[in-house]
Amino acid sequence: KEQRAKMTYPPPTKQEWRKFVRKARQLFPPPIPVKVVHSPSPPFSVPSWWCGGFWCWYKGGRLDRAVIWIDSRLPRVSAVDALLHEWAHLLREEELQDPSGECLHDDAFWTTFGELFRTWTRVP
Repeated sequence: KEQRAKMTYPPPTKQEWRKFVRKARQLFPPPIPVKVVHSPSPPFSVPSWWCGGFWCWYKGGRLDRAVIWIDSRLPRVSAVDALLHEWAHLLREEELQDPSGECLHDDAFWTTFGELFRTWTRVP
């Protein structure tokens, strides 16, 4: 039986996480105020398999603000991937204007996510 090296990657430190969020805000300015929560437990009830989430609030029928949650137990690479995934939802006008809360994972979403990922990896 082949032995495989067990590779574990630590989660980002608080300093690294703050740097990731600053970079996301600079590269991809959010269209609305957004709070990014990095904790082991989500701010709302979600399925146990979720590692991140995106929520919007409406005030007087208008979009007011958003929250992105990323599980702080994720390794660095997975944390960045989850942040960019949720940020792609934030940048999609279709989702921001839909108070039903439906998150779309259609072709347009994956195109947006791919553009974010490509830009992220090209900028130090």
